[in-house]
Amino acid sequence: MLKLDGVATNPNVRFRVESFLPGEGFKPTKPYVTRLLWRDQDGNDQSKLLLSEPETVLAVVVRGKADALAAEADPAQRPARRKNAATAGSHPEQ
Repeated sequence: MLKLDGVATNPNVRFRVESFLPGEGFKPTKPYVTRLLWRDQDGNDQSKLLLSEPETVLAVVVRGKADALAAEADPAQRPARRKNAATAGSHPEQ
């Protein structure tokens, strides 16, 4: 998964990666640096602009390596819950 872009890819799809520089008349709102290209099931060309560097996209999407950013902790993820030691083994008597 490309953490910076929030994009996961299917390893069964053949992707191409190229550097991206906006042309005249195209002013993207984000600093895109990579274009990910593939063909859909109907054979039509598809592409997506990405914030991740081309080298990172190649490593993750084409070579199947882990994204370095994915190894960092996700701040939106909750920490694991702990059992309360005082109540874990006690059951009220009936």
